[in-house]
Amino acid sequence: MSADNTSELLFQLTDLSFAYRKNLVLDAIDLQLKRGKLYGVIGGNGSGKSTLLELLMGTLSPLSGTITYQSKYLTDYSRQELATKLALVPQHFSMDFEYRVKDVVLMGRHPHIP
Repeated sequence: MSADNTSELLFQLTDLSFAYRKNLVLDAIDLQLKRGKLYGVIGGNGSGKSTLLELLMGTLSPLSGTITYQSKYLTDYSRQELATKLALVPQHFSMDFEYRVKDVVLMGRHPHIP
């Protein structure tokens, strides 16, 4: 790896499509996300923003196309392995106990998956 790791490819989406029943939400997406870069996903309600994030997390499976994370197909990771590498805090999130944001984020470093 080079000294400048901002060029390291984290995610690569190739010809990625997803549909809820017959409603095509994402169609033939090609995207590269690199370490150290900040990305934004914008769009109207129902445009596929949350769906895209769930696909990146491995909680949804694409209709077609591939997703790689650190040059390895997302489907080749175990659930436990993905849980130690990726985390998502949804926009609408509540907990029964009072935690600081930092505490919630740090919980993702020690996932418990049966």
